[in-house]
Amino acid sequence: MTEKADPVREAPKVLAPNAAGVGRLLPDVSLKTLDGKEVKLKNMVGKNGLVIAFTNTTCPICKKYGPTLAKVEETLAAKGVGVLFVNPTANEKADDIKACITTHKLN
Repeated sequence: MTEKADPVREAPKVLAPNAAGVGRLLPDVSLKTLDGKEVKLKNMVGKNGLVIAFTNTTCPICKKYGPTLAKVEETLAAKGVGVLFVNPTANEKADDIKACITTHKLN
């Protein structure tokens, strides 16, 4: 005899954007580019803000959404919003990341 699973009793909680960090200022930090150059976060911000997207070259989901990220980047650039792609995976090779950028036509 199999038991019935309890039905879901509560939906995910919807957060207000400011509760999730949207609109908050980050402290200025130095970042390294693929070429080893240091850039300041404040210099990456577009006229109307900055979107930070975490992605990598080995994640199947990241691979699937690469073309979508390119469209998002293009759309936001037209609206004066900068887009910063961050690869938090330390063991990925710079050549693989550069190939991903080229493949998906990311800036």
